Amino acid sequence: MNQKGLTRGDGLVFACVALIFGMSFAPFYKVGETSSSNDDFGSSSSSKSSSRKAALESFDFNAWTQGLWPVMAVVVLLPLLAFVSLVAYRYMQGAQERTAGGLTFRQWATAFGVTAAWGATWSLGGDFYKSLADAAGGGNSNVDSGHEFGAFVIMPATLVLALLLLVIDRVPGLTYPLFVSPPAYPPGYIPQQPGQPGYTGGYAPPMAPQGVPVAPVAQMPPPAAPAATQAPAPAPTPAAGSAEAPAAAAEFEQFWLAVPEERPLLPQGGLDKTPVATLVPGTWYLAVEPAGDGLVVEVEGKRGVLWNTAGIQRGE
Repeated sequence: MNQKGLTRGDGLVFACVALIFGMSFAPFYKVGETSSSNDDFGSSSSSKSSSRKAALESFDFNAWTQGLWPVMAVVVLLPLLAFVSLVAYRYMQGAQERTAGGLTFRQWATAFGVTAAWGATWSLGGDFYKSLADAAGGGNSNVDSGHEFGAFVIMPATLVLALLLLVIDRVPGLTYPLFVSPPAYPPGYIPQQPGQPGYTGGYAPPMAPQGVPVAPVAQMPPPAAPAATQAPAPAPTPAAGSAEAPAAAAEFEQFWLAVPEERPLLPQGGLDKTPVATLVPGTWYLAVEPAGDGLVVEVEGKRGVLWNTAGIQRGE
């Protein structure tokens, strides 16, 4: 589904990508050198000898170091490509029909995120430089190496990123728009606040400054439902057993409605639970036909089913 805008889930994806990119400049791996020195300790009865290792030099490397290839390409750049693909899918016209390599941009975003999480998990396994030094020195090398805190922050961030890319279009709370524009109220109307005298859950005419005489303003009715452009063709005579259902559908008249809070508009058919749009308070929407216990609502040329019809405001 192309929602034509970023969602709350997309904002969480961006936070994970920003954390991964920022921590890629932090120490990811360290290599140090140690030396063995013998110190003798004497006593009146006997002498003891001990060996210790003292660190001489240590070098830190971030994820952009060429010697750590392909950490930079897989763990750092793939999350960036995943977010870019996700944004392109949200704002691209006909994104569901446009594919690259047989996958949509949304599917590529998920693939990039899962691959990055897989690579980040395996990047913590083993100690490459230590293994080489031990092999060259017969297992008695003076190399001290290991992963730094940057690696241990990037790895869980990529796992959360992959999980979000898998579920953000399936969890209703993450599909709401990230940036919500002010509701488009009908001309001459202002929202009436709860607790004010005469509050009915609808709209009230604008208030004039105190002391300025104004003519009474009649409350504007909601827009009328569009009339049919042409006369419908005569319907065939239904069978006796099915006379009630077509009669009920024929009696339905289109009307305008407004919702008291944000509510998702689900696709028709019931197989896909991903909302096609989100109804917001303060805007009139056209109900075109019934759909069981819900209503088929048209929004910007797209139609979906509003199953939660409790508390809706119906236009006259």
